Amino acid sequence: MAGENRKPAKAGKSLISCSTVYCSTFSRSAGRSVWAFVAFLGLFCILLVLVTKLYLLRALADFNGADERGRKIIALHAMLLMSLLLVILALSLVLIFRIGRYFFPRRYQARDKTKYTDAWAEAGKRMRPPEP
Repeated sequence: MAGENRKPAKAGKSLISCSTVYCSTFSRSAGRSVWAFVAFLGLFCILLVLVTKLYLLRALADFNGADERGRKIIALHAMLLMSLLLVILALSLVLIFRIGRYFFPRRYQARDKTKYTDAWAEAGKRMRPPEP
């Protein structure tokens, strides 16, 4: 089942010969970010449920029996708490997906071309002439 989603790599694409070894089409780092994202969303949902049950539902119950000033205070606290949670969610998603790489790409320096030396010419320079 794990080998069904894999296909052999084309020749010359990797250092390892993939004629007998199946190479994955996705890198491991791509899988890690998906699991990190899923874990983050799961933990955020748990936090949201806890905040809702422990604070917001109790505040809603108290909201009905409070006077005008108390209602404003409860509403402001609830709005502040939910705003804080939404800001944390938004900033964390930006950090997880690294959205800045699309808007501020890195500037790469021009790469130097590799200088290949002729091994036979180098050996000829180092060789001592045979003594007669």
